[in-house]
Amino acid sequence: MTAPGDFSSGDVLDAADMNALPAGIAGGNGVGWDTISANQAISTTPVTLLSVTFTAVASSLYQIDFSGYFYFASAALIYRARVNVGGSQINLGDASVSGASEVATISFSTIYAPTAGSKTVEVEALTLSGTGRVAAGASYGPWLIVKDVGSA
Repeated sequence: MTAPGDFSSGDVLDAADMNALPAGIAGGNGVGWDTISANQAISTTPVTLLSVTFTAVASSLYQIDFSGYFYFASAALIYRARVNVGGSQINLGDASVSGASEVATISFSTIYAPTAGSKTVEVEALTLSGTGRVAAGASYGPWLIVKDVGSA
């Protein structure tokens, strides 16, 4: 395939060339798509906040982005958000607060190289002790986006 920016008049892209290009957003769940409708209480038992199911293409890389706003801790605690695909954890993030009046944001991005086929990406949230909440709605709702970023 001709490198981007290196095309000449008369060049023709074939199916193999087009299949090598990134497809963009493969799936999304969050503000603007589908989000949790009410603030979600969380504790030491994991709760699935968001999930995206998409069809992975062989030899493509996917970028998984997540961000969530955590608040209203019962006391000093650590929040954890983790991304699972097919039951296997592929990333996690932690944030700590020292009391009920503090808030924390957990955001992360990871590159995932799956085999071809249907994949479900889930974000679980929990605390390492105590209870807290994940904010919902248009202003603070958590989001999860899966993007095809090109060939592996």
